[in-house]
Amino acid sequence: MITHFGPHPAGLGDTDHKGPLEDCPIGECQDRAIQQQAQERRQATRAATVDLPIPIVVTRHQCLYCRTTRSKKTAAIAHISRCWKNPANRTCKTCEHYEPAGDGGHCFPERPCGCNVYAEGCNEGVDIPDDRPATHCPKWELRREEWPC
Repeated sequence: MITHFGPHPAGLGDTDHKGPLEDCPIGECQDRAIQQQAQERRQATRAATVDLPIPIVVTRHQCLYCRTTRSKKTAAIAHISRCWKNPANRTCKTCEHYEPAGDGGHCFPERPCGCNVYAEGCNEGVDIPDDRPATHCPKWELRREEWPC
């Protein structure tokens, strides 16, 4: 806090005011007091500032079937309507007749034999496109592991 008496700090001659600048009746003293307080606040803020990340809240919309997320609700709704794991779409991924591709794993530890390398297929003879599973299949049946209890 700055106080003054004697010669006026604003160059306005002698003053008999002996108190804080903000109590001085001269407007220039009040302005100077406000500037001084702002500078003190800035210095205190600089001393207390630590470079930490600022937390923000982000809303994402998640598919109930494959757990894919979208930032826009309309995009999530559109995804759910075509999701390969949504039973309502009757895709290969949720069908009892679907045989997933063999991963080429090892029959014996550290001894690859290649006996379980095969492409995905359908036990009912439905052709599965290479780039995506078949949808709305007439031979589709809900896979047993996905039956509701």
